[in-house]
Amino acid sequence: MENLNIEKETKQDNKRVVLYAIPDCPKCKNLKGKLTEKGILFDLCEMGEKEVVDMMEKGFTSAPILNNGSSYLNYKNALKWVAEA
Repeated sequence: MENLNIEKETKQDNKRVVLYAIPDCPKCKNLKGKLTEKGILFDLCEMGEKEVVDMMEKGFTSAPILNNGSSYLNYKNALKWVAEA
């Protein structure tokens, strides 16, 4: 049984993502909830001016933005990714 717990923890660690959000953002709050519902571990980065500029340079114009470890996703694509996880 101990091995099963280790496998479960490893799977969760592999799903750890970064959610870039801004305060009082309804879409950000919704995506946080979806990640939590699915049991996907995530680090929350509250975006300040530097992060906003960085994301704009990547072509993003609104929050939230999700980095799933292989790419940055806008809100619509992040919801799709979470639903398929």
